[in-house]
Amino acid sequence: MSKKGRIIAICVLLVTIVVTHIATFFGAGAFICDYALSRSVPVVDKILSEGLENYDHPFFVASSWFENVPKKSEIKITSHDNLKLSAYQILAETQTSKWVVLMHGYRGKPLDMTFYASKFYEQGFNILIPWQRAHGESEGKFITMGVNEKFDLCEWTEMISKRDAQAEIVLFGVSMGAASVMMSTAENLSENVKVAVSDCGYSSVYDQFRYLVESYLGFDASVLLDSAQLHANKKIGIDFSRASSTDALSKCRIPTLFIHGTADDFVPFSMLDEIYDSAILLEDGSTKEKLVIDDAEHMLAASVAPEIYFSKVFEFVNKFVA
Repeated sequence: MSKKGRIIAICVLLVTIVVTHIATFFGAGAFICDYALSRSVPVVDKILSEGLENYDHPFFVASSWFENVPKKSEIKITSHDNLKLSAYQILAETQTSKWVVLMHGYRGKPLDMTFYASKFYEQGFNILIPWQRAHGESEGKFITMGVNEKFDLCEWTEMISKRDAQAEIVLFGVSMGAASVMMSTAENLSENVKVAVSDCGYSSVYDQFRYLVESYLGFDASVLLDSAQLHANKKIGIDFSRASSTDALSKCRIPTLFIHGTADDFVPFSMLDEIYDSAILLEDGSTKEKLVIDDAEHMLAASVAPEIYFSKVFEFVNKFVA
C-alpha cells in the first residue's frame, strides 16, 4: 500500500472509531432513557410484576381491604405541565382534617400502597394515593424519578388544602415515591403539610443510576450516565444532576422520618446516612429521625417488622399532626 493509501486507511479507521464511540455514547444514553424512563417497557414491567407476585407479605392481603373499603373514589388534577393525573381518595369513617398522601415507587401502582393505607385508615386518616406520572391512570410519556413528580405532589397537597383549609397533611413515600417526597420538601408545598416519611429513598437520581450500573453491570458508569443526561435533557427536558434528595433536604423545614432496611441492595442502605445527615435539624431537636429495619430488603421494611415499623411511624407523625 502506498504512503498516501496508508494515510487514507488510517484516517478512515480513526473516523470509524470516533463515529462508533460517538454513536455508542449517544446510543447508550438513549437506551437508558427509553428503557428505564419510558412509560411502558413490556420486558421491564413483566420482570417487576413477576417478582412481586412471588412475595408473601401483608401488601397483598391489604389489597382486599382496598377493594372493599367504603368512601373510595377516583379524582383527577392537572399537572404544572398540563398532564391529567389520577389518584384514589379514601375518606375516613369519621370526618377529619388528617390526611396522608401515599406515593408509590418506580413502575409501581396505588395497590402497592394499600398496606400502608390500611394502617393510616385505622388511625382515622383520609387517604390519597396518586398514580405517579407515566404510570397507570396518570398521563405522561416519561418517568422522571422525582424531578417532575415533586411538583405533582405539590399540586396534590394544594388540592387538599383548597378543599380542607384545616388539613394536616402527611407525605409518605417508598423508593422513588420517597425521593418524590424528599425533593418536594424544598418546593412550594402547601403550609398544611406537617410531616414527611421517607422509606428507602435514594440520595440523588445520578447516584442511584451510578450504583445500579456499577453494581449490576460491573463497570464505571460515568460516561454512560453523561450520555443519559444529554439524552434526558434533549428528549425529556430534565436535568438529573439537579435531582437530589440531599440538596432538597438541606432546605427542608418539614419534620421527616427516614426508614431503610439493612438488606436493601437496590437502593443501598448506605444512602440512609447520607440522606439523614443532609436534613436540617430544626430548633426543637426532634424534627428528623431514622428507623433501621434489620434484614429488610428493598421496600419490605414494613412487612419484615410491621409492629416496630408502624409504631415508630405513628409515634413520629403524631408529634406534628393532632
